[in-house]
Amino acid sequence: MRAKLSALYKKIQAENRQKLEQRREHAYSKSPRFLELDSLSAEVLIDLARGKIDPCEAARRNQAIRTEQEALLKSLFLPPTYLDMRYICPNCKDTGLVGTDIKRPCACYLKNEQQFLLEGARINNSETFENFSTDIYPEDAQRFRSQNAKKLCERYANSLPAPKPPCLLLHGQAGLGKSFFGNAIAYRAIENGIPCIRITAYRFIQDIMEGLSARENRLDKYVTLPLLVLDDIGIEPMIPNITRESLLSVLGERQGAGLATVYITNLSYEEIGLRYSERFASRLFNREITLMISLTGEDLRKEKR
Repeated sequence: MRAKLSALYKKIQAENRQKLEQRREHAYSKSPRFLELDSLSAEVLIDLARGKIDPCEAARRNQAIRTEQEALLKSLFLPPTYLDMRYICPNCKDTGLVGTDIKRPCACYLKNEQQFLLEGARINNSETFENFSTDIYPEDAQRFRSQNAKKLCERYANSLPAPKPPCLLLHGQAGLGKSFFGNAIAYRAIENGIPCIRITAYRFIQDIMEGLSARENRLDKYVTLPLLVLDDIGIEPMIPNITRESLLSVLGERQGAGLATVYITNLSYEEIGLRYSERFASRLFNREITLMISLTGEDLRKEKR
């Protein structure tokens, strides 16, 4: 993440320098006097460094150069800051850091970091707690259950990275909003700077398989991440010696470490037991370490059609 952000700010700085150079070339083409003024500015720095002038004299000479430069720009119908470096973020001057003695991340850095996290976590910015609406529910009982589920999920999200209990299981039939709540939890985590991944079980197994082909261990990132949202458990292909083992490994390791994990499935306890094993089902539905939320009612996708 830091490498990506560092590369981003280096790119921004390079583009800033390129644009400044283009403005200089344009100004020089309009009047050679700009080049002469640049030479005078350089002389001021040299004289100051050699002790020929004091800082007050250097400031006076620089101000005179600046005044002439601005007057020349005005005569050419160009803004007085035309030859100044321009920044996307004036606060940090596109370095990503602010502060004098102690440097800290700028607001723009945190925003860019959040964007990278959102992209890497496969999270969209439309399915959030703020965008939750009860208007889509066909009847009062389902609306009430969903409102209660939203409160529980939001409470869980706000207590990250160490919610109690650490695991959350959203289960019930398809089309009831389980994935919406999973995404909303992940989005809230990213808003608070907590790294996470939201991934379907299908894509998870696909990633594990691709890792095996490339001789890479891709399981570790799912085991150590502060928050994992594993969606659609039960739709992934059952690959011998891969699917059950990988899912059980993630489940066991994360539960053992007390890491925040959201599991989402359409399957019941019995169906999970038959598909994976009784051991997997008992761990997934363990009430001692898992907050279980069951959603029931009419398929909301049908309501939209």
